[in-house]
Amino acid sequence: EKGKLTVDAALALKEQITERIRSALQGPVQEDSPLFQLFQGFPGIEMSHELTDVFRERVDYSTRFRDLLAQARSLQPKEEARKKLVQIEKELNDLHTIESGVLVDLFLSYRDISAFDLMIELYEKFPSDVKQADICRQQLALALNREASDKNMPSFRQRAISLLNEILRDHGASAETYGILGRIYKDQYRETKKSRPLEATGYLDQAIKAYSKGFEVEPADYYPGVNAIALLLQKGDEEALTQVDYYTPLVSFAVARQGGLESADYWDLATVLELALIGRDTKLADQALPKVLSAATLAGAAWMAKTTADNLDMLLGLRKEKENTDNLQKAIAALRQKEQDLS
Repeated sequence: EKGKLTVDAALALKEQITERIRSALQGPVQEDSPLFQLFQGFPGIEMSHELTDVFRERVDYSTRFRDLLAQARSLQPKEEARKKLVQIEKELNDLHTIESGVLVDLFLSYRDISAFDLMIELYEKFPSDVKQADICRQQLALALNREASDKNMPSFRQRAISLLNEILRDHGASAETYGILGRIYKDQYRETKKSRPLEATGYLDQAIKAYSKGFEVEPADYYPGVNAIALLLQKGDEEALTQVDYYTPLVSFAVARQGGLESADYWDLATVLELALIGRDTKLADQALPKVLSAATLAGAAWMAKTTADNLDMLLGLRKEKENTDNLQKAIAALRQKEQDLS
């Protein structure tokens, strides 16, 4: 009345505003911040000084959060890192109010300390739009596969394969998606080659197919390429060895473009090491190994060292009865020790 709210009108307005805020906070985050969701579609809005300060605080918060996660991941033993990351997650409270970048950073932090069970649990709490992001579905598939291997849970592996096939159907081929799919089939091959060799041959062919497709769709991404080479050597027939000769210079060129031996990235260096050992280049392998170990330490991720050691183990199995494998065994032993140190 006369430009003033009555008590009843004020209460009604309060209820409406509360409901709008509650809906905004509980719904999926559309623009990486609840602020933008609240004002979505509002024409010609200009952020006030106060709102700009709030936005800047959110950016500062994200930076501090990344630093906090990095500190947590570095804790030793890894059980302490796990406890700290769980504590951080609890302090986030309602995940629908948290920026998607923060959620993904926490998700990948669990991966880096090999807490694959916590990755799976966190994914189930994500807002629906974050769940649908390719990176989250890809990394969930990786976590499901690792849990399937470690805890003998075949249903997890089937879910992982279904997720990756959904991504391929929805968004098309990518080196990352095919690379993870290849990893799943490669693990199945390694797990069955002694007990069920005929079945293992099928997994080997599926792994080679997935890795080859990944490299062909993105030739600049050497990861699926070097894995295709390693598995083609396992297959070992004339056609497979012809493909090895075809892929090796292409993969070598791809990793060289990323810096090769001068790179600081773990996977770049690990690929140089693998290619050197595959090609029996002892000098290059000796140069690469210390750099791989240093990069693993900086990354603080035991699963990285494990992945490379597992790849080299397959190569060792091919060669140990036929030739001197001292250099290969030295690399595997060093990587296994690094994996243990980081676990």
